[in-house]
Amino acid sequence: MSFSHLPEPHRVFGYPFAIVLTAVVRTSPYVILKRRDRLRANAAGTKARWPSVSSN
Repeated sequence: MSFSHLPEPHRVFGYPFAIVLTAVVRTSPYVILKRRDRLRANAAGTKARWPSVSSN
């Protein structure tokens, strides 16, 4: 694999910029949806409950 064609090693802040950009892209939907109050467990606004699993 030839790493000489990648742009990140040739720039001073290439890898830190890529890591920060990844973090921003990953967290921005969560923040946006949280501010708009779209992150709820169900329509009633109560916490989701796991169904009980019975062992047969």
